[in-house]
Amino acid sequence: MEITAEDPLDAWKELLSRVAKEGRQIKYRDRTALECLNVLVTAKNPAKRIEEPIATLNSFGKWLYPSLDEISEGLLTGGQADYVYTYGSRLIGTNQVDGFLIPLLKSRPESGRSILVPWDTKKDARTDADEVPGIVAFDFKLRDGALNATAIIRNNDVFFGWPANVYQTYVLQKYVASKLGCRIGTLSILSCSAHIYEDLMSYVRKVVGKRLQA
Repeated sequence: MEITAEDPLDAWKELLSRVAKEGRQIKYRDRTALECLNVLVTAKNPAKRIEEPIATLNSFGKWLYPSLDEISEGLLTGGQADYVYTYGSRLIGTNQVDGFLIPLLKSRPESGRSILVPWDTKKDARTDADEVPGIVAFDFKLRDGALNATAIIRNNDVFFGWPANVYQTYVLQKYVASKLGCRIGTLSILSCSAHIYEDLMSYVRKVVGKRLQA
């Protein structure tokens, strides 16, 4: 499945409606979900309404979602904050961004290996591992003076998790683009498993509105 939208909010709403209508019912531990495999969602203008999906979740008053500043800090520093891990500890903390990605794109703007990998095989490739990254890779392509970013997510709760994932990817994309002195291009999220838990469908309907009736 492939979805292209003008901005992250519209992309999220279209993603939710498509998974809700086309997803196959599966069991995740003790919950039932609707799932679509290999879903690619692209926002053509990621800066536009980038904060709105998280603001929408917060408007329900049911969940305590991290603040935008907290998400940004966790991504752009190596600190652990109050979590088992942060993407920043696995990217900034291991010098993948400033030590590899940015110098690579400065010296070879056309590079096809400009990728960041939060997945740590020593910690995560174990059957007894509990908390492991959902985003397993970030890919960047510098084309025609614009930095395009793609996050690859192994398992994605597209109602509750996707808003943070798209914001995290944007923060990283914006940071790298500022260091390269280039424009921000498209932002894409590839979810190997895009799913909605059925016990959250009442909230999904509130977000997507009439899209589910189409």
